[in-house]
Amino acid sequence: MTVRFYLAANSSPEWVQVAQQRIVELEALGWTCAFDWTRVVHEPDRLWTRLADRDVRAVSRCDVFVLLADTETPGGMCELGVRLGVRPRKRAYVVGGKHFFFHHRQVIRCKDWATFLDLASRSVRP
Repeated sequence: MTVRFYLAANSSPEWVQVAQQRIVELEALGWTCAFDWTRVVHEPDRLWTRLADRDVRAVSRCDVFVLLADTETPGGMCELGVRLGVRPRKRAYVVGGKHFFFHHRQVIRCKDWATFLDLASRSVRP
């Protein structure tokens, strides 16, 4: 059984590129991306309802939720809220950033991506 992950980040072009690279790195661990929003983030507005539904399902059902929080990410904060509310026993990883929600008992804070990868490679099992 594979680990299904969801990676949340800012949707600016720069951060979309960062998120795409991080997704590749996690897939190299043998993990599966639950929903790659980076491929559809710039779709026409008329599709956003369907994409938002897919996004919430992926956040709700994934084994590992990761938020890249080194920059402001309103969508990522919303997704973190979904994760904390819907999956009360599942952990959420937050990489970088500062916010009081990042101190929630379900959140594992990582100072940087390397720290997250090290922790995840040792502690996350399918």
